[in-house]
Amino acid sequence: MQGPWWVTILLPSLLLSAVVPADGLWWLVPWALQLNMTYTARPTNISAPFSSPRLINKPGGARGGSNAIRWSTGEARRYCGAVPWPVRRQKIMCEKFPRATTKVREGANLGIQECQHQFKHRLWNCSTADISVLQRLLSIRSRETAFLHAIVSAGVAYGVARACSTGELQECSCSKAKTKPPPGAESAGGEWEWGGCSHNIRFGDNLSKEFMDANEVAADDTGLMNLHNNEAGRKSIKANMKVTCKCHGVSGSCATMVCWESMPSFRQVGDIIMGKYHGATYVKINKKGSRLRPRNKRHKRPTAHDVVYLDDSPDYCEVDVAKGSYGTRGRKCNRTSAGVDGCQLLCCNRDFVSREETTEESCNCKFKWCCEVTCKKCKKKELVHYCK
Repeated sequence: MQGPWWVTILLPSLLLSAVVPADGLWWLVPWALQLNMTYTARPTNISAPFSSPRLINKPGGARGGSNAIRWSTGEARRYCGAVPWPVRRQKIMCEKFPRATTKVREGANLGIQECQHQFKHRLWNCSTADISVLQRLLSIRSRETAFLHAIVSAGVAYGVARACSTGELQECSCSKAKTKPPPGAESAGGEWEWGGCSHNIRFGDNLSKEFMDANEVAADDTGLMNLHNNEAGRKSIKANMKVTCKCHGVSGSCATMVCWESMPSFRQVGDIIMGKYHGATYVKINKKGSRLRPRNKRHKRPTAHDVVYLDDSPDYCEVDVAKGSYGTRGRKCNRTSAGVDGCQLLCCNRDFVSREETTEESCNCKFKWCCEVTCKKCKKKELVHYCK
């Protein structure tokens, strides 16, 4: 008989933690990735049977929307009790906000998927094929670990904030209206007001801190680095919120301007954090052990928006499981590219092998009224290159 999901998914993580120093991601990543294997919108069939949820029959307001699901105390305890939380406060938060905790999990998974997109053509490609290898990478305080902290922390905040505005959570709803006018509203003339449904990044940010930061200790350099990068990830959303306004009035006039705040797409957030990865600051802890400072005195002190790292990255060209590297042998490369996806760089100056492969794709598509598109299946031969 198969046991609870965390026995098969997280038990290896618990055993590995005896040899790999744990940080705020070592338990969260396997928990999030389990969504890719057996995801359901509600945690039925995960650890214990749940009764049908009770819908909240009220419009969106300060405490949840019409789509929100209310969990009973017993349901919340069974769900939260199935997760081996590293910090007791996290379990308490889960029981207090059980539905929001499922969005924490989805948000972490969103961050991992974005990591894999950003690094898909690089020596390290954010692979999660073997969780233990990824967890060993986290023990090295490199640029890649820094990026993972930032993108997963941002993903958690993003996922929760988005769920608030769509009415999926009883714990929150749209962001409260601001008192200051939106940019350009006063100069445009007429009246203005905050309306629509602004993304509740404040609630998402707070919940991200509770689950991402709780297992970090600010008394050592590793904890300071992880906390700094977690916050840098969240700030990548907050600093790039955009205001959208819509005019209301007779005959297209702008008698009243209604404005709301929305988050950038998560792809944009990933691009922003990737830029911070490229400009990351190599740091060390100061003599007092209270803050991080650049190793090179000529470099400026990193801001709260910047990504920082403490260790050099391992050599990702060769297999080194102890350092979280799969190597690049067998990776597909682009023979004609001079970029990071090119065979010369991706294969680390090793040779590559080429072979003809046949793929099937849609072709000769036609539109039929109404409303159907029919396509034929065509076979295509192409020359594909793999690193030796």
